[in-house]
Amino acid sequence: MVPTWSTQRFDQDDLVDPLNLNVDITDKEVGGDADGADLVNAAIDQPETIQNEDEDVVITVTLDEPENEDEYDVIAKQDITFDVEFEATQQD
Repeated sequence: MVPTWSTQRFDQDDLVDPLNLNVDITDKEVGGDADGADLVNAAIDQPETIQNEDEDVVITVTLDEPENEDEYDVIAKQDITFDVEFEATQQD
């Protein structure tokens, strides 16, 4: 799964200095539980800074292969959920 977000400013001419962009994945769950979440990987491809141009943030989600049947049973046919947090801060 590869969801993509685009960053965009409404008043594009107002941002004189670039902002640091931080994107984080939190609260990974499998079937509404944290069990099995360690098998879920999320790689974030993001720009380090944003300014007046549209930028894409791409998150690639993969699963590690379960080591045994018990791990498989935890993730089989379950919804995988996570939160994506975006933070833009002024540079020092």
